[in-house]
Amino acid sequence: MLSLFLLLACSGTTPEPAPQPKPQLVEPEPDPFVQRAPIAPAFERSAELDTALAKQDWARIAFLTENPESGAQAFVHAWARLELGQASAVVDLVEQVQGPNPYVGYLKGRLLEADGRPEDALKVLVPNEDNEPLHREILAWRATCLEQLGRVEQAKVEYERLIAAPDPADGSAHALAELGGSENQWRIWSHYPGSAQDKALPPMGNPTWQQATHRAQAYMNKGMYKTALNTLDGHAPDTNIGEEACLFRYIKGRSLYKGNKRTDAVAAFGTGATDCVGTQVGHKLAYLHGRTEQKRGNNRSAARVLETLAKNYPEHSYADDGLVMAGESLDLAGDTVGAQRLWAKAAQNHPNGDMIPEALWRLAWSHYEQGNGDKAREVALQLAGLDPAQDHFHVPAGRYWAARWALYPDVTQPTQARTKDETHPDPQGTAVVEWSQLVQDLPWSYYATLASSRVAEEDPAAFAAIPAPPAPALTETWTLERTQSQAPGLARAEALLALGLHGLAGEEIAEVPLDGQGPLWWSASRSANGDWINAHRELRVWMRTHVPSQATPETAREMALAFPDHWLPQVKVAADGYRFDPRYFQGLVRVESNFDETAVSWAGARGLCQVMPTTGKNVGVWLGLKVGKPELLDPEINLAVGARYMDYLHKLFNDSPYLSAAGYNAGENRILQWVREKGNLPTDEFVERIPFEETRGYVKRVVGTWQTYGWVRDGSGVRDLSKYNQQALVE
Repeated sequence: MLSLFLLLACSGTTPEPAPQPKPQLVEPEPDPFVQRAPIAPAFERSAELDTALAKQDWARIAFLTENPESGAQAFVHAWARLELGQASAVVDLVEQVQGPNPYVGYLKGRLLEADGRPEDALKVLVPNEDNEPLHREILAWRATCLEQLGRVEQAKVEYERLIAAPDPADGSAHALAELGGSENQWRIWSHYPGSAQDKALPPMGNPTWQQATHRAQAYMNKGMYKTALNTLDGHAPDTNIGEEACLFRYIKGRSLYKGNKRTDAVAAFGTGATDCVGTQVGHKLAYLHGRTEQKRGNNRSAARVLETLAKNYPEHSYADDGLVMAGESLDLAGDTVGAQRLWAKAAQNHPNGDMIPEALWRLAWSHYEQGNGDKAREVALQLAGLDPAQDHFHVPAGRYWAARWALYPDVTQPTQARTKDETHPDPQGTAVVEWSQLVQDLPWSYYATLASSRVAEEDPAAFAAIPAPPAPALTETWTLERTQSQAPGLARAEALLALGLHGLAGEEIAEVPLDGQGPLWWSASRSANGDWINAHRELRVWMRTHVPSQATPETAREMALAFPDHWLPQVKVAADGYRFDPRYFQGLVRVESNFDETAVSWAGARGLCQVMPTTGKNVGVWLGLKVGKPELLDPEINLAVGARYMDYLHKLFNDSPYLSAAGYNAGENRILQWVREKGNLPTDEFVERIPFEETRGYVKRVVGTWQTYGWVRDGSGVRDLSKYNQQALVE
């Protein structure tokens, strides 16, 4: 073998290697996620213009963009003029405007039509797919241009296609007006109140009750409840059954309910909960009828109506709502056993229902009130096992109270700790561990404040050992699914938002199923484009069902977006020298007004702190100021009044943040009355026993918001308010 090798080496030849397969180039899988930064404005805008755009104040927008310096600004100005019905005034901008299609094509077409150039308008009014924006409006204006060009039959065909859609539909009012005729005029009157075509109608005579119903429905959907009622005045269905008769009942009852006329609302609902089963509004009518009876204090009647929701609509999302609220009504009527039956039934039959956490919480609390602390803990642990995102109030409540009842299970002696026995070898240790874990997992919640205060009292060393929660991640980008980021609707929404046209952008984004961090990215983008009040308001609603389950740097960043530092410098000035943390006061402002200095409630409360005029006048005297309604819309005065009143409440309630928040909402005299009536209970129990649902929730929101600000803004996850553990009003 060696000689053969030498021979080959000397000959200068080597064996030919076996052929090797060519390497295959494998395309890497694209990352399913992309990073997106908030959308920047398309042109420089003043704060005044951003405010006008956020409010869709078209007259102000038109004034502030009067001399456009770019195609984007020209688009905004021309669109504002279009909204004002002044397209003919800006026809000279037709070649200058720049924006996304189909909006820019539609805008140019409207300007060209207004300039008497229908042929040119047809060239840019390009029909798009029927699921794309402005599809029907483009067809309507194409038909108008055809009519102007004498192509009447073609125009008529387009108008007829448009009005074939069920009312109300975009473009139909335009087509109905162009076609004319009594029947079409009544359709405009019935389904398009407030439109330009409606305003142009001649006197219409006497509508039928069905026509009045549809017009009232349009007003109700706009929140114009008084106008809806006025529209129905003098009309009544000639039957008790059927879609339109039930719709009439629902519109009238709901509008009366919104006007706080509950007795009249119940009369309007009548027997609709039974008569309207199977109609499109039957479940809504029964739900609102039951809620109205609850508000009136007719708890037995409320329970009967609400329970029909589960019976008649077992597969609807209202089924568990009906059982839970019917149980609440029975409990208020003194039938706790009946209430427990309905709550247990809801949890068993509808385990994924949105109100099941509340059902379990009410069930647990009722067992505690009956003196069965161990049964209460058992149900609370079941509740504690749910995802906090399912219910950001009741799931943390389950975790807190499960620990509370491990150590303090006796409702008759709520400050007496359980002694060790064979069944409970270490009740204090069990409670401390569960409370400590709650603080670490959910450091943003109201119940984290209660839990950390309990740990501080029971085991100071364990309190000191609770680790600080993670700080927010430092990045400006948000993670979106690649398929979402490539959706045409999202691209159009981005372009419109960059122009400041928030309403149009919102319509586009509503068609894009944003998941994951998509809604957070969109909220950050809206804020970056000047609409931070509405962005924050919508994000607050979204966060109710998307609260994270764990505290991580990324979830901390998400929470920080939902809890911005708006008005903090002014809040610190207003709170300077007073008896409370400025962050506590900032939390109250967020809860009261969503940081909107122009907010005015239905009851007349005004401004950032939602101060009632009478309170403003009285507290103004303490400050040496004359404070009337106009002054309460001045942010600095409003904050000064709110802070001074909160300082008064803290002094009255010995600095209890819980009772001070309750007093701010319900009045200090009521709080003192409840302490006298219920006894000076431990704070956790006192809050749960506040008779007013609104005030009970208000205390939790204010203290919980304070807790959240401490985490995401100040890096603190624990508070020691243990002096209020065993007594709500420390003497």
